[in-house]
Amino acid sequence: MTLLELFNRLRDRLRRDALARELDEELRFHRALLKRDATLGPSDDNDAIDHAARRLGNATYYREETRAMWSLGTLDEFLNDLRFVLRTIRATPAFSIVVTLTLALGIGTTTAMYSIVNSILLRPLPYRAPESLVQLRDVQKDGRETPASYPEYLDWRQRSSDVLSDVAVSYGSGEVLETPEGAEQLQGSHISANMLDMIGLRPLLGRGFRIDDEARSAPRVVMLSEPLWRNRLGADPAIVGRTITLTGFPYVVIGVFAQTPNTLVPSAYQWSHRRLPDFFAPLRLDEKNAPRGLHWLDVVGRLRPGVDLARARTRLAAMAVSIQHDRGATHGVRANALADALVGNYRAPLGLMLIAVAMLLVIACANVASLLLARAATRRREFAMRTALGAGRQRLVRLVLVESVFRAVIGGALGVALAYALVAGMRAWLGASVARMADVSIDARVLVIAVAISVICGLAFGIIPAARAGRSDIVRDLRDGGRGVMGGMSRDRSRRTLIVAEVALSFVLLATAGLLTRSVVKLLAVPKGFDVSNLVAGYTWLPSPRYADSLSQKAFFDRLLAELGGSFGDSHVTLASDLPIAGGTDGGIGVEGRAHAGGMGMKDMGDDVLNVEKRIVGNNYFGVLGARLATGRLFSSSDVLGAPPVVIVNETFARLVFPKESAVGKRVSFNWGIDGYQTIVGVVADLREGPLNRPSLPAIYMSAEQRPNSSMRFLVRSSVPAAAIASTFRAMLRKIDPTIPLVETETMDDVVRADTRQQRLSMVMLGAFACMALLLAAVGLYGVISYSVAQRTQELGIRAALGALPGDLMRLVLRQAMMFAVTGVALGIVGALATGRLIASQLFGVGPSDPLTLSVAAMLLGVVAVIASVVPTRKAAKADPLEALRAE
Repeated sequence: MTLLELFNRLRDRLRRDALARELDEELRFHRALLKRDATLGPSDDNDAIDHAARRLGNATYYREETRAMWSLGTLDEFLNDLRFVLRTIRATPAFSIVVTLTLALGIGTTTAMYSIVNSILLRPLPYRAPESLVQLRDVQKDGRETPASYPEYLDWRQRSSDVLSDVAVSYGSGEVLETPEGAEQLQGSHISANMLDMIGLRPLLGRGFRIDDEARSAPRVVMLSEPLWRNRLGADPAIVGRTITLTGFPYVVIGVFAQTPNTLVPSAYQWSHRRLPDFFAPLRLDEKNAPRGLHWLDVVGRLRPGVDLARARTRLAAMAVSIQHDRGATHGVRANALADALVGNYRAPLGLMLIAVAMLLVIACANVASLLLARAATRRREFAMRTALGAGRQRLVRLVLVESVFRAVIGGALGVALAYALVAGMRAWLGASVARMADVSIDARVLVIAVAISVICGLAFGIIPAARAGRSDIVRDLRDGGRGVMGGMSRDRSRRTLIVAEVALSFVLLATAGLLTRSVVKLLAVPKGFDVSNLVAGYTWLPSPRYADSLSQKAFFDRLLAELGGSFGDSHVTLASDLPIAGGTDGGIGVEGRAHAGGMGMKDMGDDVLNVEKRIVGNNYFGVLGARLATGRLFSSSDVLGAPPVVIVNETFARLVFPKESAVGKRVSFNWGIDGYQTIVGVVADLREGPLNRPSLPAIYMSAEQRPNSSMRFLVRSSVPAAAIASTFRAMLRKIDPTIPLVETETMDDVVRADTRQQRLSMVMLGAFACMALLLAAVGLYGVISYSVAQRTQELGIRAALGALPGDLMRLVLRQAMMFAVTGVALGIVGALATGRLIASQLFGVGPSDPLTLSVAAMLLGVVAVIASVVPTRKAAKADPLEALRAE
C-alpha cells in the first residue's frame, strides 16, 4: 500500500458514516433507474422491482466491498475484535473479575519483587566505577573473615600495588556537636584521605582531606554534611575555616559535602543501618592506639585495569604469606566484590523470592488458562456459527488471542497498581533495616517489563484456547455446542494438566515456606543463655576531654546506675560494653605459660593468639541477665579498681583453651586497655555473643569496676514499656550531664529480631506467596470441578435415573478432585525436594527434605482441595434425571 493510498484510507476512515450514506443513496438511485427501465415494458410493478434487484445484483456485497476500500484492513478487524471483547467482559462480570484479579495478583507481585531485586542487587553501587571496587577482609586462623587492623591496612596498601591501584579505609564514629542551643549527637566516619576520590565525592565547599591530615599530631579538621551545615549552622558560606567544638575538642571546618547516596562509606555496617554521615574526619591513627590485634576497620580497594577478582585473590594470598613471614603473623587476607560485601547477603533470600513469584505467576497464568479453556468449550457453538458464516481459522485464533491479551493488559494495569502498593509497604516495613530498600522504586524499565509480562502472559494462556477455536468441527459443534458431554473434565487433557501443575507448584511454595518457618522457629528456640524478655538497653559514650581517665568514667556510670537503680531497683540495672547476640569487640588474648602469648601485653603481641569476644560488664551483669554459673564465682564487690584483676570466661572459652583442666585459677591477658595477666575466677554458661545461626563463640568478661570504659550500654530489666524506659534514660542523662546524648535504645527482643531479619523476611514473604498460591489453586480447582459438573449434567442425570444415590454422585466428583490433588502433590514433592536442596544454606535445624513439613503441606493441600470441591460436589448430588432426558 502506497503512502497516498494509506492517506486516502485514513481520510475515508474518518468520514465513514458520510460515505455510507452516500453509498446507500447511490444504490437507491441505481435501483430506481433499473426499476424505471423495467416499467417501460409490459411487466407490472412487482415484476419491475424484482427485475431491478436482479439487474443490480448483491447490494450487501457491494456495500462490504466498498466499505473495505475505506477501512484500514487488519487494524479495523482488530478494533472490531476489541469492541467484541469489551462486550464480552461486560456480559460476564464474575468471570472477568476472577480472571483480572488473578492476573493482577501474579503480575503485581512479580513486578514488585523484580523492583526490589533490581534496586537492591542489580542496580550499580553509587560509587565511581563500582565494578572495580573490592572489600578487603582479615582472615582468621579458623577461616572467619573480620575487619582489618590498622597495621594490616598499612601492609595491604604498601604491598598490593601491582593488583590494586588504591586502598582506602574507614570506621564509623560518633561526635557531640556543642552549640549555644545545646548538644547534638552526630554520626559520621573517620576516613583515609583517598576515600573521597575512591567513592567519587567532591566537596560543595572547601577541600577534602590531605595525607598530612591523617597524622596523629595533625591539627583536628572536619568536613560537614550539607544538611548539618544548612540546618544547624545556618548555611553560612563562610563556614570553611571556622572552628567548631566536637566532643570537647576544637575542629577546623575545611569543607562541606553533598548528602548524596555515595556519601555512605562502603562499609557493611553503614549500609545495613543506612544513616548518611553527618561528618567526615581524618583517621588520626597509629600502631600505638590501633594495634595489630584490634580488628575494626573497613578496607576497600580498587582493582587495576585488566585485573579481575580471581587474579587479585591469588596475588593477595601470596602477599599474606609474605606478611606472615615478615610479621610473625598467622592471618590472611581476602578480596570480595564490594557489591557482594554490601548487599550480597540478601542475594540468596531475594533470589528465592524471585523464583517464588515466578512460580506464583505461572500458577496465575495456569489458572486463567484453565478458566479460558472452560469458557472456550462453552463457546463451541459460537465459533462453529462464525465458521459457517465465513470466518477463517486465522480470524478465530486472532479473536481469542486478542481477548486473552486484552484481559492480561487489564490485569497488568491493576497489577502495576498493586506493585506500587506492595513496594510502598515493603519500604515502610523494611526501609530502615535492609540495605537500599528505602531506595526501591518502580522505574521506567520495570514498567516496560511489567507490560512485557502482561503481553507474554496473555499470549501464553491464550494459545491453547485459540488453537482449539481454530479446530472447530462445524457440524458437531452446532449440534452439541451447548450440551454437556459424557466424561467432562476427564477427557480434557489440557485443563487436567494445568490444574495438576497448579497444585504441584502450590505444593512446592507451601513446602518451602514450611521449611523456612520451621527454620525460624528452631532459630528462635536456640538457647541464648539468658532471659531476653523485659530487657531494655540504652547506649551512650563519654567525650574524652571531660572524661579522660578511668576514675571520671567510672564515676559517671556509677551515678547513672544509682539513678536508674532508684527507679527500677539496683538488682535490675547493669552495664555492658556490647549486647549479647548483636556482636561487638573481639580480639586476641594471651594465656600464661603458652608459647604463642609469651606473657606479653597487647602492645607487644602480634595476631598469633586466640581470637575471642571481649566484654566489659557490670559486677551484677550475669545476675540481671539470669545467666547460669557453671563453676567458680561471679564478680563481687571486692573486684574494684586497684584490686587484683579478675575475669570470667564462658564454657566455650574454657573448653577451647583448657580442654583437659579447670579454667578457674588460670591467668590470661584480656588485652583491651589493660596490661599483664588477669585471673579467671568463674566460668558461665554460654551467652550468645554472636548470631543465633552460628556456634557459640569463646568470650571473656572483665568487670567495669576494674576496667572502666567510655562507651557503655546500660541495661534495665523491667515490665515498664520500653518507650517509658527510654524517656527515663534521657531524663537521667540530662540530670547527670546535659551534654551527654542518649545515642539509642533497644530491647533485647529488638536485637533478636534484627539478628533473624533475613530468615524472617524469607519466611514471611514466601509464606505470603504460598498462601496466594494456595488460594489460586483452590480457585482453579473450584473452577474446573464446577465446569466438570456442568459438562457432566447429562451423565450425572443418567446415573441418577439408573439409581445412583446423591452420595454416590458426590463421591464420583470428589474422587476426580482428589485425583488432581494427589497427582499434583506427588509431582510437587519431587519439586520440593529439589527446591529444598537449593535453600539448604538458608535453613537452620531442619533438613531440606523434612518429612513433617512435606506431610503437613500435603495434608493442607488435601483439605483445600476438599473445601474447593464442596460446592460443585453438592451440586452434582442434586443431578436431576429429567435434565438428562430433556438434553437428549
